[in-house]
Amino acid sequence: MKKNFLILTAALLVTFGAVAGNKPTSAAGVAVVSNGTTLKLYYKAASESNVKIAILNEDGRIVYSETIKNIDGFVRPYNLASAPAGEYTVEVTDEFSTHSEKVSIGQQHKPEIAKLTRVSGEEGKYILAIPSKEAKDISVRILADDKVIYDEVMEISSDFAKIYNLKKVKGEVTFEIKDQKGNAKVVNY
Repeated sequence: MKKNFLILTAALLVTFGAVAGNKPTSAAGVAVVSNGTTLKLYYKAASESNVKIAILNEDGRIVYSETIKNIDGFVRPYNLASAPAGEYTVEVTDEFSTHSEKVSIGQQHKPEIAKLTRVSGEEGKYILAIPSKEAKDISVRILADDKVIYDEVMEISSDFAKIYNLKKVKGEVTFEIKDQKGNAKVVNY
């Protein structure tokens, strides 16, 4: 498990390495994936800053908070098994912006096959996050104006994240994500 996390972290750093450089004007990207009572937070910015994470309950009260200093990216799990089931808000704030996202905790629902988020402040960049506790094949197909521009089948064995840079693609972009069990997600941008 630790080896898989290190491989994922290394892959994220290589993927994000091209983003590093000048200070951005906004946060580069945040994705929150909920699975039962666990959240997994993916964060990547173009430069280091202090990042504050706050998890709020339905009443707006903070149930957890922390500040991570001088960091430009991380993947972090949060276990909320001791928190009551319900809707929560995850807020991620860096020196440039605040990202806020609502999630359901402890409620029985079919977990999402994948989470796709547009990277804020970065034209044409998207974060794909796939939660996984088992080895499986994932198919990712990207279409632009109904033409396939990217098609890959990846074997993953743990949580996975990747940034896609589609800055040069013009028109509407469609992501089709499928697993070997037939679960699918289609997202248009």
